[in-house]
Amino acid sequence: MRWRVEPYGAGMVVRRHAFLPVLLVAVGAPAAQDPAPRHLAPEHLLDWERASAPRLAPTGDRLVFTRSWVDKVADRWRSELWLARRDGTRPRFLTEGSGARWSPDGTRVGFLREGKPRGSQIHVMWLDTREVTQITRVDESPGDLRWSPDGTRLAFSMNVPESQRVLKIDLPKAPKGAKWAEEPKIITRLSYRRDGSGYRPQGWRHLFVVDAEGGTPRQVTTGDFDHRRPEWSPDGAKLWFSGLRRDDADWQVRESEI
Repeated sequence: MRWRVEPYGAGMVVRRHAFLPVLLVAVGAPAAQDPAPRHLAPEHLLDWERASAPRLAPTGDRLVFTRSWVDKVADRWRSELWLARRDGTRPRFLTEGSGARWSPDGTRVGFLREGKPRGSQIHVMWLDTREVTQITRVDESPGDLRWSPDGTRLAFSMNVPESQRVLKIDLPKAPKGAKWAEEPKIITRLSYRRDGSGYRPQGWRHLFVVDAEGGTPRQVTTGDFDHRRPEWSPDGAKLWFSGLRRDDADWQVRESEI
């Protein structure tokens, strides 16, 4: 048995009928004319916001996420951490920052934001008091935060500048107040820049461990290789990570090993 559509007043009615195809039915008066369509324009980007990186608390009842928006005055993206219930209700501002990670017991959140002496630094917030402590004071930007299973340490990755000088020439120092041209940029790696971020920092990405209450980070990887995305073993004695510890790693940009 098939269906057919027949006129009925201002609309349509469906009747059963053999061997007719199924048709869609429009019931009621004709819809009002749609308003003129709006097209995306470059200036609309300045009004965009986005929510990303949701992290569910170990207790399972709430989550922390990153809210990003465009600072029109500074011409850059800004990031904030927000807290919400598991179902997304009651969203509320926590602090400026990004890259949030819950401590194993759910009492603290580790995250990244501007700090001293400069640039991005690791901070920890206690959720009961909203107190924030700056954990690192490093010269390069850390990333890939991971709490140890017992909550006493944080692993992270950070760029370590190249130690070898390629151009072994001592250039004269500029007199005080002089405005000389910038020193030349010497590139020694095949993969030296990326879309959307420009030139890569000169050096190698290594893994570090720092005490969750602050202190001097300890570098735990070596060699002229990049190391990323550390993960702790259940007993907190080892770190797994992704990277390619081979001499031809720059030629294998899409390859990685554990």
